[in-house]
Amino acid sequence: MPIQEMRLSFMQFELLAEPLRSFTPSIPFDFLLDSGKYATMYGQCLHEPGPCRAAWATGYGRRFWWKYMEWRKKLPVKEYWDHLVPFKYDHEPVLKAAWLKGHARARGYLYPWGAGVLIDMSVTEAKEIDAAVETVVDIRNSNHLETTFQGGAEHGTVQFLLDAFADYVRGAAFGPKTDQGPRSEMFMIVTVIDADGVDPNVPVDNDLRKKLNGFARGIDNWRTATPPPANESTVGTGPASPGNVLFATKRGRAVWYPDSFRSVGPRLKNRLRCYHQNLTAATLQTEALCMFASDAATLVDGGNGRATWVPNYDQCGRRAAGLLGRLIGGSGTYRSQSPQKQIQNGLYVDSVKSLREEYMP
Repeated sequence: MPIQEMRLSFMQFELLAEPLRSFTPSIPFDFLLDSGKYATMYGQCLHEPGPCRAAWATGYGRRFWWKYMEWRKKLPVKEYWDHLVPFKYDHEPVLKAAWLKGHARARGYLYPWGAGVLIDMSVTEAKEIDAAVETVVDIRNSNHLETTFQGGAEHGTVQFLLDAFADYVRGAAFGPKTDQGPRSEMFMIVTVIDADGVDPNVPVDNDLRKKLNGFARGIDNWRTATPPPANESTVGTGPASPGNVLFATKRGRAVWYPDSFRSVGPRLKNRLRCYHQNLTAATLQTEALCMFASDAATLVDGGNGRATWVPNYDQCGRRAAGLLGRLIGGSGTYRSQSPQKQIQNGLYVDSVKSLREEYMP
């Protein structure tokens, strides 16, 4: 079963909520902390990109953002604040590696309460499926990339480069003296774009589930590790071929949709590439909202409920509570059960519940 092409994404979110909680905030990108300035800047970015651009600039994740926002023509710029849509930071490091048969790119996203960073990769070297899993494991844990920030080259693992890029984005947007904030555990997504010899009508068996677990977790012992039960790891995808599965772990996803592989037909050339981008955008946005919920829940647990919050933090709280509810329910937003599972997998469920109870007791 040769894998012809894969897409990989690795992401994390850094919580930097202190300026938003402050009555006298002061950061270089001060428009992040004020609803009016935020909306005005978004309007400018849509027409004249500067250091920031719209979240879907270059088309990345466009379908997710438009569904998430219930996009329509002549959308008021206030809606970007109301939906807590981030800015894409336009200064990206150069990523390269001699061993990578494909390409890699880093992306940064700015929120009022922090920054999300991700690294995307395409792997275009054909390999048997076991070797493809090993490639993902190596990329996740040991293979070094080279990145260039402002002319200086650094080498490191995916996690090292995510951290380095997060430092860079934090310094630019929140100020060089801003301390590092709490960072979420890295989340990874692997999508098989094309493979040979796969019948989409054959259900996924235990052997394939073990390999998908290796893709989604990037662990060294994937051959011996027991995958989570099907009822816990299978994300609903609506009507689909029996061989399709969106495999979920707590901090990973593996997309295996053989009826949409590129080689099936010309009309499917970019379907899984676009799906991967939309799923990645949905995952990062969900992570950002959940990290806000964790910050708000910490305040509530310390006896500082929303009555003590400054107006813009309170506005973000109200909107995050509603947006998380939509993602859980799948109504009025991008329809996918993956964000729902991400929110309710145990890591954020109590924080999200606490935030929503502040506004919907």
